[in-house]
Amino acid sequence: RRSLYASEGVSLNLRALHEMIGCTLIAGSDPMAGMIAALSQPPKEPRNIVLFGAGVSRFAGHIIPKPPPLGACLLEELSVFDSRTWGVIPEKYSSKFAENFELGMEEIREGEIEYFPGLMKSLSIYFTQFWLERDGLDSYTRFVRALRKRGTATRTILSTLNYECLLEHGASLAGLMYSHFQPEAIDGNASVWKLHGSCAFLPGDGVQVAGMKYDGATIFEGGIRFVRPTEAGSWLRGKTSLYSVMCMFAAGKPVQFHPTFFRAVHDAWGSRVRGAGAVLIAGARPNPLDRHVWAHLGGAGGRVGYVGSRSEYEEWLPSREGRPTLYLGSNFESVVSEAADFISEY
Repeated sequence: RRSLYASEGVSLNLRALHEMIGCTLIAGSDPMAGMIAALSQPPKEPRNIVLFGAGVSRFAGHIIPKPPPLGACLLEELSVFDSRTWGVIPEKYSSKFAENFELGMEEIREGEIEYFPGLMKSLSIYFTQFWLERDGLDSYTRFVRALRKRGTATRTILSTLNYECLLEHGASLAGLMYSHFQPEAIDGNASVWKLHGSCAFLPGDGVQVAGMKYDGATIFEGGIRFVRPTEAGSWLRGKTSLYSVMCMFAAGKPVQFHPTFFRAVHDAWGSRVRGAGAVLIAGARPNPLDRHVWAHLGGAGGRVGYVGSRSEYEEWLPSREGRPTLYLGSNFESVVSEAADFISEY
């Protein structure tokens, strides 16, 4: 694995670096150090936590231009969206993609790894297109509005595994400002934690590359810019070889951009999950390979509510080892009020 880090006061031999991986890297400061330090501090008070998965976005309703697909249909959607990238994946990987999108990406990452950055860049652009209609009738807006009504919106951590920005848009439509990875509650401000990154997170100015040759084993440490999806889409379509700061869509969710920061996020989120009075899981399929998520949820000390497939819930339930756990329903859009009650009672 090759690690690249740019910070103030560090002299880089750019010619040697360019010869090594065929890129140009411009040195700059790492603005994430302050956030990492803040996340490493124990929380001042316990906060309840919601974890959203792809199932909520798929069935939230009132989404422009259409709901984002679940993993089983993602390759077909991407092949239409960007046939020059996704339509030329070697045939030998097709069976793995048919079995599971993450397994297909993992096969490519371990085999023809040079394809990986281009696939992730296309995936980044794809997820910037999704928005909520402004009528406020989608599940995200309804849920945040319900939390506001109960007085628990700003003291609840709203976390998500999704790359798109529907959760943030819903918080805005519900009348809140939002910030990412906010370690403590702030009145009037939703705290959104994107555990696998976002299509709207861009590599910081400390890492700028063009005409770059790199693969999925290259690691970049540097800053992260939090921008709007429209700005991210424009940047991604420009002269860059990079993609959004997102965990790779592969088994275990390896991180190529600023793994130090994401380790801090996952550790901080995990400690908060274990100390929360209530945790709500909505539309997220249990995945034991993602231990940075599901090991913490299994060990959560407070009550856990689950919205999703009943059979997947029952298969996951033994990991709770008898701790209080409640099945709330199969479809989040049908139990928004009940879910808000559950997360607000503890």
